[in-house]
Amino acid sequence: MKLRSRTAWLLCVVSCSAAAQSIDPRTGDPATIDPAHPPEHAQVVQLFLENAATPLSEHPACLGAPQIAAKLTLREILAAVLGYGLEREPKQRAVLRGGCEPGSHTDPSGKTTEGWTCSLHVLEMDKRGALHPGGFVSGTFTKDQWRLLPGSLMCL
Repeated sequence: MKLRSRTAWLLCVVSCSAAAQSIDPRTGDPATIDPAHPPEHAQVVQLFLENAATPLSEHPACLGAPQIAAKLTLREILAAVLGYGLEREPKQRAVLRGGCEPGSHTDPSGKTTEGWTCSLHVLEMDKRGALHPGGFVSGTFTKDQWRLLPGSLMCL
């Protein structure tokens, strides 16, 4: 019985550690992070998904009401942003846009960190083909490890 417990514990540690590393969704290999090049395509979505458990209480620019933010994580914001595209009339369309560009974030102590400011937007396309703002989430990630900077999320 002890051997099974140790084996199960070891498998959990290995799988939990492996899950923490970014994986390139196109190849299945560990993601190559080059600080000179921003995340792109599926990597942008992956960055937000990897941080889905982040409490919004740590990011005051998401959901202005602290009593609501205290109950939510980035996971709920992603569901709201992506779900916005599903709430369309039959003849309306939604477009997902996103990407990363150089940016920075200043924490409450005044320290500024350079990084990649990445965003996901859902835009509504009306019957004439004009795009209108919909759901939005943005965050700044470190250039060297693509870690979400505390307090950098913005959303609506």
